[in-house]
Amino acid sequence: MADVLAALHWPSDDRHQRRYARDAAGLVLIRCAELGRVFWGWSVQERVDLINASGAEFRRSWGGQIGPNARPFVIVYAYLLGEFTAFERLGRFMRPTLAHRVFGADRVDDAVQQICKVLADWGYRRDAGRLTPVICQMLLLNRNPLLEDLSTDALATLRVHPAMSGQWGKDLHGVHRAVAALGHADPPPSGHASGPAAMEGVPPRGRNGSRVGTQPRR
Repeated sequence: MADVLAALHWPSDDRHQRRYARDAAGLVLIRCAELGRVFWGWSVQERVDLINASGAEFRRSWGGQIGPNARPFVIVYAYLLGEFTAFERLGRFMRPTLAHRVFGADRVDDAVQQICKVLADWGYRRDAGRLTPVICQMLLLNRNPLLEDLSTDALATLRVHPAMSGQWGKDLHGVHRAVAALGHADPPPSGHASGPAAMEGVPPRGRNGSRVGTQPRR
């Protein structure tokens, strides 16, 4: 756990953040004693139980001097020591902040800016504020801040990851297109069968091209 703290990227005024990180470490050690197992041996559910499904639940579980600010660092320990990525079970938390702490703000922001620029040039309606958490979550799930490592195979894995379901998955197709345009992956699957789409509400065409039930024009 000390190695995790040494590897994190801290803001210039990090005194309070380091205190919250130490508080989080204390919570992890308390739970290790309760479970009788080291942190990297916990199940996914045991990690979720400590993190809680929301900041409000965390505050109720750990009141007093600890407060809610230790919760993001419990997530940091789970991610780095336990390879935890079941983000869909944690409710709301700041994906960009987690990515900045783990990978460094410069590398994360560079990846976000590249993708947002491509999408903005195409007239994509989502603004950077909405896209940034999605991109950061994709980088976190891929465990790498480099866009060149969002390969075709990596993006296919992300497409079926539970954390990218629902609202998170709605922007995945656009981000995938941008990554492909930057030369790092193949274009995403269209989701449509090959050939022209069937038209609804009109009779099908026969072999000679006329509508079934109508006479071809002479």
